[in-house]
Amino acid sequence: KNPEWAAEYHELKTAEGYQKPDGFDIYMRNMQRQQYAARNTSALHNVHEMGPSNIGGRTRTFIFDRTTPDRYLCGAISGGLWESLDAGETWHPKDIHDQNVNISSMDQSILDPQIIYYSTGEVTGNSAGIGGVGVFKSTDAGQNFELLENTSLIYNRTWRIACSKLDTHTVFLAHRNGLSASRDGGKNWEELILSQVTDVETLPDGSVWAGVHSRGVMYSPDGSEGSFVFVGTDTLPQEGFRRVEIAVSPSDKDIIYVAYEDASTRKLLDIYKSSDGGTTWSKLPHPEDQNIFFNYSWYCLALQVHPSNPDIVLIGSVGAGYTTDGGLNWTAFGSVFGHVDRHFFAFDPFDEDRFIIGSDGGLDEGYSGTIPFESVANLNNGLNITQFYTGSYHPHQDIAIGGTQDNGTLLSNQEDMEFLHIFGGDGSFNAINPSDTDNAYVSYQRGFVYRSDDFSSWRTWDYIMSDLDINNDGSIDDRVYFINPIYIDGNHTDKLYFPTRDRLWTSDNRGNNWYPMTDPIENLYVVRSRSVDDTTTVAFLAGIGQFYRIRNILDHGQGEEINLLSSIPPSIEDGFIKDFEFHPTYDSVLFVCLASYSTQARVWKVSDALSDMPIWTSISGDLPTGLPVNGIVISDQDPQTMVIATDYGVYSTINGGENWILEEGIPNVPVHEVKLNVALNKLYFYTHGRGIWSAELDLPVSTQELANTATIKLQVYPNPAVSYIRFGTPKDFVARRAYILSMQGQQISRYELQPDQDQLPISELMPGSYILWLRDPSGRMASRAFIKAKN
Repeated sequence: KNPEWAAEYHELKTAEGYQKPDGFDIYMRNMQRQQYAARNTSALHNVHEMGPSNIGGRTRTFIFDRTTPDRYLCGAISGGLWESLDAGETWHPKDIHDQNVNISSMDQSILDPQIIYYSTGEVTGNSAGIGGVGVFKSTDAGQNFELLENTSLIYNRTWRIACSKLDTHTVFLAHRNGLSASRDGGKNWEELILSQVTDVETLPDGSVWAGVHSRGVMYSPDGSEGSFVFVGTDTLPQEGFRRVEIAVSPSDKDIIYVAYEDASTRKLLDIYKSSDGGTTWSKLPHPEDQNIFFNYSWYCLALQVHPSNPDIVLIGSVGAGYTTDGGLNWTAFGSVFGHVDRHFFAFDPFDEDRFIIGSDGGLDEGYSGTIPFESVANLNNGLNITQFYTGSYHPHQDIAIGGTQDNGTLLSNQEDMEFLHIFGGDGSFNAINPSDTDNAYVSYQRGFVYRSDDFSSWRTWDYIMSDLDINNDGSIDDRVYFINPIYIDGNHTDKLYFPTRDRLWTSDNRGNNWYPMTDPIENLYVVRSRSVDDTTTVAFLAGIGQFYRIRNILDHGQGEEINLLSSIPPSIEDGFIKDFEFHPTYDSVLFVCLASYSTQARVWKVSDALSDMPIWTSISGDLPTGLPVNGIVISDQDPQTMVIATDYGVYSTINGGENWILEEGIPNVPVHEVKLNVALNKLYFYTHGRGIWSAELDLPVSTQELANTATIKLQVYPNPAVSYIRFGTPKDFVARRAYILSMQGQQISRYELQPDQDQLPISELMPGSYILWLRDPSGRMASRAFIKAKN
């Protein structure tokens, strides 16, 4: 609901002057489908969906399946397509590999309910940065969908798709460039209106209504090319508006309601009604007079007429309400009617008084058969489409915290997938003190940070940012990001870092007092520190076109920071460095990722980082060109193993970045952050559309693991061997990964095995004794010693 986030996201992603190319989303979708088909074994295991199962996310579209009572389909903005077979009691995603598809609208043909279309891509305000990839069609009531290929590069920002109620082969699409129609089931398309259309309504007689952005309401008696004309030119608004939302009564086609977004305030301008098919119009009383609020009508605006009673109309934006007398009086829904920011209402074709509300908090069920209308139930039972911006974890327990889009800060638990809401607003950066788990921090939009000193019990919160509001106007004096970072120093855990767009601030006493640590530096974002010895802790600072080093944060004076920008290769010097990590062993080696769009490499290794001129080397390997990378972690036991969070899922490497694989177990959605809890060997993935997921890194083989492999018979031959070894295992043991180890268990090499592969090269090994160690997909292991002879 906050345009600042969409604007900021765009700014950060385009920091290098590159816009995301047209067709990039479909390019990534096709490339990743090829990667799935030819993939190797995952570098992760025990992949787990943590949740939340009880807190939904931004939902723009929904249908009751007309072929099957209690079967629902739901389209999430960055969480893909979901299905319920039990009237919303439980949900499951339809296709995990297509969840980068941003579903904006869906419709089922009333003439042939086997036909369902959904369109993709939001025209404005998308918080995930993911566009559409075209229009999808199902001919089996939504069991399977196929992309209509001729729409993939054209219709990727859409408002509404609507099936004709007169012809099974005709479908209309309202999108950012106009109104289009297909007369042959989606094979070919024609353009009917050449200006942005924000809504389209189809009627059983074949007539069509369209809401044209900033221009007004158009009508066609048959939906044909050249037949659309503006209506109400003498009574309806002719200027001062933008988005137009239309609702035609299903039981009386002559009754039409139209809502307009105010171009100045971005709220609701007015609502108009026609009772004679659009010939004359009257302005209705404004619903905001009855405390129904419309702060963001440019993004969330819903209007729907009851199936059989044209006087009952539902309206929603930030608030929501209804009229039972054709708009003469309005009644606001109470707070029990779900989350704010409503995007649609849908009436149940099997029970016309029952309706579903879709919002930024998922789905809620209501009932219009009584006055006042009743709130029936929340339907987010397992609908894990929550959009996380960022997150942290508990140092000793498998518990994660995450800041979400419009759903506050959420805390997981170890018992089930239900999360606890622990703070409000747009949840932002958060952290738990690794040395004192009663000490934790949460924040919300624009840099407002709170501290808890009883996090393990009561979780009371105190505001700690007063030192940054000298003029006492209730906001941070520096320019801040909408989702502004805050970090705990991992070595000196009473110390906090708060980078703004103007400088780096620090606190040495858990936020009781703050002081500027650096001279003015624009657009810092990420801070990482490392203790070199008992008296020296080095820190690096990065952001949009920035890269600095602080020699010792324990003895640092403002202005003594060292500018290392000249070391960055010119091709990426303006890029947005969103995250970096230290090498697990070497203080002078960093691994850096860039989240901005570019044709240049997005993952880099920085060597000699303690010198005046660090050396940057690309380790992007075979990653898709232009793939923005939002976060990176490195295995503390095997620095060749790295995992990155990207705008299109999670990738990993086991050979230092030479080759990367797309991780199949993590949903293919924007992943804004990844964190590694070394103590638990637990990775946490904070996705923007599919909640939080966890996994474990596949660590180097331990002595105990070797001891546990004795029960599985493994043959190795020839033995001794010169240039290769072959191996044989029982039929029920299908090896997917192989290691060659020294006799002390040290890893020498690692291989991803292809199906039926039973041979490994060993000509590069020095002569001596080694161990071959194999693992199958279930985690079972087998090992056997062999001898490498002289060549």
